[in-house]
Amino acid sequence: MKKEIKIDEFKFDAYNRLKNDWALVTAKKKNGDINCLTISWGAYGQLWGKPIFIAFVRPERFTHEFLVDTDYYSVCFFNKEYQDKLLYIGRNSGRNEDKIKKMGLNVINDNKAPYYEESALTYICKKIYVDDFKKENFIDKDIYKEIYEKAGAKCHTIFIGEIVSILKEED
Repeated sequence: MKKEIKIDEFKFDAYNRLKNDWALVTAKKKNGDINCLTISWGAYGQLWGKPIFIAFVRPERFTHEFLVDTDYYSVCFFNKEYQDKLLYIGRNSGRNEDKIKKMGLNVINDNKAPYYEESALTYICKKIYVDDFKKENFIDKDIYKEIYEKAGAKCHTIFIGEIVSILKEED
């Protein structure tokens, strides 16, 4: 069972949770299809007077098209026992299989963004800004070379979402 937490009263170590435990970003297309990806990058804070979470997703990732096609997405944090499932989801594409079902996660189909019964903490985010990192805007060119050029990857898209709801597993 989840309970909603007042955003102004919420305290969370986002840096270490993302870096060490990861999270799932999940979105639902207008046709009802759902997909997710594992993230260890993100940003959490305040922008334009709103609490925000920023998800960075490469255009090559299947979930990218889901994030483009929706107004809302969720960011779900799990307890340590789910780390293997998040690792599997991060290494496998939803283009090839229903990885959510395969990992035994139970989707709660909120009217805004899907999230998981098993998540310990969930942000429901409303997209408020989208853009791409651009090669010419990198001041530190080594970051671009290492993360994108060397890997032959496209630059991440930046999805800024206003956190409209925080749901936490009841203690």
